[in-house]
Amino acid sequence: MKQLAKDPAAGIKLTSSAVRACAACLQGKQTRHPSSKPAQRASNTLDRVHSDLCGHMTPQSLGGAKYYISFGDDATSWTELEPIKNISDAFGSIEKYFAQCEAMRGVKIKGFRSDKGGEFTSHAFEEFLAASACKHEVSAAYSQEQNGVEERVNRTIVGRAKAMLYGAQLPLFLWAEAARTAVYIMNRTPTRSQTKTPYALWTGKPAQSLVHLQPFGCEIWHHVTNDIQRKWEPNAIEGHLLGYEGRNRYRVYCNHSIIITRDVGFVPPAPVAELHPPVEIITEGEEEDSGVALKPSKEDSHADTPPPAESSRSQDNEESIDCITSQSPCSKDSSR
Repeated sequence: MKQLAKDPAAGIKLTSSAVRACAACLQGKQTRHPSSKPAQRASNTLDRVHSDLCGHMTPQSLGGAKYYISFGDDATSWTELEPIKNISDAFGSIEKYFAQCEAMRGVKIKGFRSDKGGEFTSHAFEEFLAASACKHEVSAAYSQEQNGVEERVNRTIVGRAKAMLYGAQLPLFLWAEAARTAVYIMNRTPTRSQTKTPYALWTGKPAQSLVHLQPFGCEIWHHVTNDIQRKWEPNAIEGHLLGYEGRNRYRVYCNHSIIITRDVGFVPPAPVAELHPPVEIITEGEEEDSGVALKPSKEDSHADTPPPAESSRSQDNEESIDCITSQSPCSKDSSR
């Protein structure tokens, strides 16, 4: 309308410079407002914690979990994850996380941001936050971007866990172990928004060494203790590495169960060149340029090779027989 008003040939005059939207326009053209304002990062640890529930997972994990709930500290980007069997178990996981943070850090959580899922809006949960003096920041309905920090974290966790499972060719019911390991590595690697690793910011210690890391799902041999080992049974059993339980403990998948052990041995994989030796293929058009002659086929070799001379072979055989008979003693007697 404004463009038409500028053209005198159109014959349209606007009584007001402001064009207001009517109810019909809003009903037919209303769109969502962009969420472009970046959130301000918390300055202190546990000033704000993001949380989200991810699931339903198919298949269920080895321990029977169908979901997992994640927690992320806004100031340090430290992330924790716990698999749960049902949505009703989320409240117990939240209570445990609050107690662990208060015991480890000596500080209470001041803000808790989540979506409006039923696990975060129950009456018992609201009473728990009120008793903990924690402010609940709830995103608007159907606005996942307002809880975008934890949504992106979950996308990263699931993407890395899937890549690890497919790369190691392990069954999909080990998704919980792969997700744990993905979080373990995320906490020990730097991010674009932080100059230090989440581990260093959360614990206040220097960045942890990563020399103990091994490829997910690699072949691992864990020691069998003498208490359960018989005399002539093997000293180690083969398994697959799934994760870590601290600095010197490993999570090993063996005989359809998870074993936590520290006495392990790793077998280095064979080089790729030995598994797949390079093969050079030369086409007919490249034969002259490469200087390598193609190997002739059987039909071509038979066609180009002349047939053997039967007469010459028989003549040579007759001459050799005459020489033998001329030197034999029987021939001498007959001449006499």
